[in-house]
Amino acid sequence: MGVSTDAILTFGIDLNDELPAFLTNAETEEEHDDLDDFLAHEAGLTDWRAEGHYEKKRALVESCPVEIVRHCSGEYTMYILAVRGTVRTAYRGHLTEIDPTSLVVSPEKIVSFKKWCEDHGVEYQEPKWFLVSFWN
Repeated sequence: MGVSTDAILTFGIDLNDELPAFLTNAETEEEHDDLDDFLAHEAGLTDWRAEGHYEKKRALVESCPVEIVRHCSGEYTMYILAVRGTVRTAYRGHLTEIDPTSLVVSPEKIVSFKKWCEDHGVEYQEPKWFLVSFWN
């Protein structure tokens, strides 16, 4: 078992070390392991045995305008709520080339990101580019 130290470039909102509140709803005592599970639950896709469950879940996740980026370390995880499609990762020991034109985020994506944040109780801030590391 080894240690991975990766670099991550992403565009979003810094959540610091706070797991997003929508994943840990104290009122309902529901807790979701990750964003994918939260989205599936929110859409009523709770029976993994149902025909087409995984295809529907995958489509749902891919259509969501946000994704969660974990960074810092596995023992002290910090979070960024990112605009979907902006995450670039350089894995330890691997050179990762980034095309600067891929770093342009459309106004439509930002509007969708903002609306999703507002709809899910996330305090909206103007998203920024962050370069972070993850020791896992």
